[in-house]
Amino acid sequence: MKDDWRHHQPPGPEGYDYDAGTGGYLPPPGYDSPPGYGVSPGYGPPPPAFSPSPGYGTPPGYGVPPGYGAPYPEPPGQASTIVALVMSILMVTSCCNVLAIPGIVFSAIALSEKRDHGRAARFRNYAWITNALSVVLVVLFFVVMIAVDTA
Repeated sequence: MKDDWRHHQPPGPEGYDYDAGTGGYLPPPGYDSPPGYGVSPGYGPPPPAFSPSPGYGTPPGYGVPPGYGAPYPEPPGQASTIVALVMSILMVTSCCNVLAIPGIVFSAIALSEKRDHGRAARFRNYAWITNALSVVLVVLFFVVMIAVDTA
C-alpha cells in the first residue's frame, strides 16, 4: 500500500479541498475563513471601539458616580453641640437650674439630626441661646436676691 493515499484528491468540482477541514464541502460564498479567525468579506467592517452615548459624556473612572455616594453627606463638626449638651446637663444637675432643660432638648435634637445639617445648626444655636439665657436669668436672680437682702 502507498503512503500518498492521504494527499490524493478525490474527483470533484474545482475548488474541492478534502484537507481544508470542511469535510469535503465547499465553503459558502462570501466566507473566506471560519468565524472568529479574522474579518472576511461576509462579515463587514470590524465593530467600532467604545464610544459613550451622546449626551452622557465620558464614562466615569474609578470612584463613586455622581449622585450615588454615601446616603448622607458627612455632618460638620459636632463638638460645639456636645459642649452645649454637657453645659446644659451640668447646669441642671449642679444648680438645679430647670431653665437649662430646653438646652438639653435642643442639643439632643441637633445631635440626632443626620440629614439636614442646616436644621442641626439651628438647634445647636437654640441650645447655646437657651444656655446663655438660663445663666443670665440665674445671675439676675442672685443679684435681685442680694439687692433685696441688703435693703
